[in-house]
Amino acid sequence: MTAPLRVRPPGRRLRVRLLLAAIAVVLLAELIARATGSLQRQVGLDTRPRAEVLAEQSRLITERLADPGGVIVTDSDLGWRNNPGYADSAHAINGAGARSRREYTARPAPGVLRVAAYGDAYVYAAEVTTEEAWSTRIEQDDATIEVLNFGVGGFGTDQAFLRYLNDGASFAPAVVVIGFAPVDLRRAVTRYTRFFSTDEPPLTKPRFRLDSAGTLSLLPNPVRGEQEWGRIVDDPTAVLALGADDAWYDPLRYELPVLHHTAAVRLVVAATLKVWRKFLWTDRLVDGGTFRPGAEAFRVQRAILAAFSDSARARGATALVVMLPDPHSVESARDGRPTVYAPLADSLTRDGQVEVLDLAPAFVAHLATAGGDGLFAPGGHFGPIGNRIIAERLRVRLDALRKSEQPDIGPSR
Repeated sequence: MTAPLRVRPPGRRLRVRLLLAAIAVVLLAELIARATGSLQRQVGLDTRPRAEVLAEQSRLITERLADPGGVIVTDSDLGWRNNPGYADSAHAINGAGARSRREYTARPAPGVLRVAAYGDAYVYAAEVTTEEAWSTRIEQDDATIEVLNFGVGGFGTDQAFLRYLNDGASFAPAVVVIGFAPVDLRRAVTRYTRFFSTDEPPLTKPRFRLDSAGTLSLLPNPVRGEQEWGRIVDDPTAVLALGADDAWYDPLRYELPVLHHTAAVRLVVAATLKVWRKFLWTDRLVDGGTFRPGAEAFRVQRAILAAFSDSARARGATALVVMLPDPHSVESARDGRPTVYAPLADSLTRDGQVEVLDLAPAFVAHLATAGGDGLFAPGGHFGPIGNRIIAERLRVRLDALRKSEQPDIGPSR
């Protein structure tokens, strides 16, 4: 009878070889992860250890505290704002914090239609000079229209809404514009800018939540002055407490101890979180190329824009929500696909209570006849031609409002 074959367990040498091979693989993965850090940043993956990220945060805060005199300054209520009186070759902020080289009287002169505009860098007209900004162009083209441009780089519509509530009636606008760009949706559910991206400066902001009845409730700006920012420099981990009310805070990234020591694991975790946020997260912003109406950010954003419109009407002004397309939105509209913000625009106009102006068709019309040169600047904001298109389209709408039978299109009461 033939004896059964016996499989001998791996010898000590084989076990040692397997162990060494495993160690080599781990070390190689670690070396690759560390060597490709800059490339990872380019695709939106910051795999630096927490200590390095927080040290950068402290450095940036310290630099701002030492020299707070740029275009943007911190604000205890809004988080940040335009710096009144700032001016250089490209930017000019008047005493009221509006982008302009002129000051405005408390009330417009007879026969002048005054417009106040609120929003982010797309409203402010980042990447062009003050003279090229859409708001200045309107005033240059029609002396009977004044446009007070209160746009602020990096603002969410929640901050724009609060700015309007604080002093929106101060200059008696007849028409109040709030601009919405696709980037604004994610800002509706954040309190600390660097939780979304460590490419952002360290700034905090207020945000709104919706209660069970659908009513907006305000979470105030959590860091309200230089002294509090100084405490964050002393204890950088203090910002992590803001994660409880920030949709972009990832506890794994900041709280998992193993991530402090290994770049390879940080890379795996960062890539996994990115995929999860885009495809699996129950509150993901986009599905099928358009905003998800079920996402918290969508519901909060819609409520803010509706409340803005209601507040303007209550103050005797005509409210206009302007959809400001980014390059991707213009491309979608050109190809006959819905813009990413189409569900939001449709939701706002469905009940007839909010007046919406979508500027994507105007950009598509220009593309068909003149091409895309000058529509957008390198950073994705509107270029000189893009600002001109906005000015022309808004002037048409403002003229139509002026000729309509709306009783409140004169100066605000």
